[in-house]
Amino acid sequence: MVYLSDIEIFNLRNKGEFKIEPFEPKLVRSICVELRLGNRFTTIMSSSTNYIDPIAGLAEEYITTQKLSTVEVLDSGSYIISPGEYVIGITNEKITMPKTHYGSLFGRASMGRLGLQVFCSGGFVDPAFSGYLTLEIFNASKVPIMLRAGMPIAKLTVEELKVVPTVLRPSLTDYERAAEVTLAKADEVEDETA
Repeated sequence: MVYLSDIEIFNLRNKGEFKIEPFEPKLVRSICVELRLGNRFTTIMSSSTNYIDPIAGLAEEYITTQKLSTVEVLDSGSYIISPGEYVIGITNEKITMPKTHYGSLFGRASMGRLGLQVFCSGGFVDPAFSGYLTLEIFNASKVPIMLRAGMPIAKLTVEELKVVPTVLRPSLTDYERAAEVTLAKADEVEDETA
């Protein structure tokens, strides 16, 4: 694992190969780019399914029958996440990765110390991906936490591949077009188990 330094990240961006929109130079750190929280949050309110068994094929039924609540706050607004609550959010920034690089997403340690767990399952941003990153956010503390649109929420590191992949996942196109919270699709759950 060799992360790009701030100078290499700036060079890649200046060549037009790596894009961050909107871009603020102060968000580029020594070996990462700070990403901010977007203004859309989705939570699962209820479902007629008693449990989830992705391997047994209940994933599609679960995904299509869940009752969701999506909240969009003002750009300077906030969302209060209750203790034990799980929400799906997105980054404020749209990321475009070159085919020659991939990214790794990490939650911020300062948020973790407050009991706020922020992650992206798998943690990778694939080569040639372009879109907003979906964040899985969980309040593990005993008190509500205020999530503010625009607050620093995660770190993205960039790493160079030795060889350009011969296969880029075509299923990413659904996510690339998304400018909103994106939930899992049933065929994707099955694909990851193979």
